Amino acid sequence: MSLKILKEVKDLLANSGLTYWVTGGYALDIVVGRVTREHKNADFIIRLFDAGRVQTMLEKNDFDITISRQKLTARKNLQTANLLTMDEQKKEYIIPLLNAEITMPVIIMNEYISGELDYTKYRRIPNELIYLLMNHSPITADSIIARNLKIDKKILKQIKVNLRKTSLT
Repeated sequence: MSLKILKEVKDLLANSGLTYWVTGGYALDIVVGRVTREHKNADFIIRLFDAGRVQTMLEKNDFDITISRQKLTARKNLQTANLLTMDEQKKEYIIPLLNAEITMPVIIMNEYISGELDYTKYRRIPNELIYLLMNHSPITADSIIARNLKIDKKILKQIKVNLRKTSLT
């Protein structure tokens, strides 16, 4: 997948005044400053209360949208962007994932962390969150990069990961 969908979705979000964070493999690439591997999709985190506006904006720009409990999936020209929703409750953000829930103080995500990829500036999630999400990635290159990130252990301790039981039936 090219950087096209990453840049297009980022531009649409930013130009609409919507807050976003790049996550997943491209967040690692932003830290490193170059594309480290081919990606299947572009992953973003958005605020839950912006999800309706994001959906409308993407549909107006010819994206096909699928909605699930945790995310919007936007498809265009055989490329995919996943937009995970993050809910704010009691000065904490909660990110529901398939088999876990991440809870952290709002301040961790409100600090503006940016980087460049292919001469475009992106806002990304903090190193500590990248570390937690990618440390055990099945993609060896991702887990190696995640384990070597500069991490603030005080921040890392403020992020809680609650695993959910999944049924195999």
